[in-house]
Amino acid sequence: MKLVDMVCPNCGAKIQADADMGSAKCEHCGSTFLLDDEAVHVKYDNAYEAGYQFEKGRQQAQAEARQRENERRTDAGNTASQEIVAPKKRKTWLWVLGWICIFPLPLTILMLRKKDMKPVIKWGIIAVAWIAYFAIAASDDTETTKEESVVESQTVVESVENSSFEIIQASESAQAESVEETETVADTAKDTENAETVKSGSEIIEDTVAEFNSISDSELTYVEDFTPSDRSGNHYQTEFRLAAYKDAIGKSYHLGETQVDIVERDSLIQKGILRVYAHRASADDCVLLINYFSKVLSEETTDAEISEAVAAFIGNKEANGYYYGDLGLVITGNDENGYEFLMKLKND
Repeated sequence: MKLVDMVCPNCGAKIQADADMGSAKCEHCGSTFLLDDEAVHVKYDNAYEAGYQFEKGRQQAQAEARQRENERRTDAGNTASQEIVAPKKRKTWLWVLGWICIFPLPLTILMLRKKDMKPVIKWGIIAVAWIAYFAIAASDDTETTKEESVVESQTVVESVENSSFEIIQASESAQAESVEETETVADTAKDTENAETVKSGSEIIEDTVAEFNSISDSELTYVEDFTPSDRSGNHYQTEFRLAAYKDAIGKSYHLGETQVDIVERDSLIQKGILRVYAHRASADDCVLLINYFSKVLSEETTDAEISEAVAAFIGNKEANGYYYGDLGLVITGNDENGYEFLMKLKND
């Protein structure tokens, strides 16, 4: 008896049944059902022929399997042969780079591949190549160092020269600015001075008379202005015909009863040139004019020079071209009719 575990197809309970009985009954629900041994039972009418065909098919299948295996191995062998036989690509650029940068290296490789060359010659060529290479490299390094030293020296020199040049430029610029400022100040002061000192001819005469009156015992009294070049006037003198007196101006004064004319003109190199005239003046008036106008027209005239001029006039009763200091005198006439008096600068 062969017991098998199974499940009741009706209620699903687990039961044991005898496999040899062909049927079983569920203890739980009471249902009866057939047992299936899951085997296929085939009945062959010609069993011999079937066995022969089966064996033939098996042998054919094995032969086909062997053939496929042989073909696979053949293909694998051909592929391997192709891989072995295929020539390797030569990396030419590596050889070119080697010959350019490190020529002893490719030379060494070629020498080692030569089997027909004597070892002594082979290694001699290799040694000479490497020695030459290192000698050239050492020479290049030395020259490079020298060039770098020269360049550094030139750089230092140029830097020093540039610094010196900048310092000189800065100094010259500062000096130029200082000079320019000084000149500007000087020009400004000069312009101011000129603005203060530049006066008209009329003002020059008036200032001269004011200074005379401040030191003289007798004062000059203003009468009128006149034009020296006017020949019809009462103040005309022969020298007024000259071109130098074309733009001259004159002012007339009284010194007591004596007429005193003061004329101012400008030259190309000097402004404010004065002349003092007196008409029909007495001897005392002439002495007074000498004493005080000498200091007014020329501050450098000394008292001794003035005294000598007065003494010369009194002693000679004239002074026809008498010069003292920077001044000159022309006095003509006599005590009865009076004197014509002229005082001027020596260079006039």
